[in-house]
Amino acid sequence: FPYSSRMGTKAAGMTAQIPGSTIKKRAEILRGIAAGKKAAFLENQAGKELQVLVQGYNSNNMNCNGISRNYAAVIFSGGKELINTEQWIHVDGVEGEHVTGHVVQPTGI
Repeated sequence: FPYSSRMGTKAAGMTAQIPGSTIKKRAEILRGIAAGKKAAFLENQAGKELQVLVQGYNSNNMNCNGISRNYAAVIFSGGKELINTEQWIHVDGVEGEHVTGHVVQPTGI
């Protein structure tokens, strides 16, 4: 990861310093890998039912948002009365950095 060398630290005195351009390029590669893994993880949630802690409500579009037990960000249609409750959400798809779905009664428990 990129960092600034600070005088007086062991790292600052090391002779085999990696050029800043190499550090930036490596960090960019790692960010790309992380983004790909996150996208694959979210895509893998499609069709599943997730238990979600509802954290907020958007009155403009009447959607709730929350976090699943496997840390997927979730957006679904619902009311503000769902805030601070856990809901079962069937994942319908992925939109950017979160999954979307709808409230269901849990199955297979």
